[in-house]
Amino acid sequence: MKNKNIRIDFFAAISDGRMTLKTYKIKIEGNKLYMLDYSFTNSLFINELQCHVFEKKEKVPEEYLKYTPDW
Repeated sequence: MKNKNIRIDFFAAISDGRMTLKTYKIKIEGNKLYMLDYSFTNSLFINELQCHVFEKKEKVPEEYLKYTPDW
């Protein structure tokens, strides 16, 4: 928690092989979790917001369960 906001910090690899610390602001609305990244830079080097959305599912669909892991 930081200023009453939920944040996630983690190390991430970037394209040139270096590691960086990424910070995401977390927003929860209903059954969705939003990971907001304000430090995302596109190919034109313009900062913009990147958002990942995760939705809580109550049950895994049966067709997903028919495969046996082979690792």
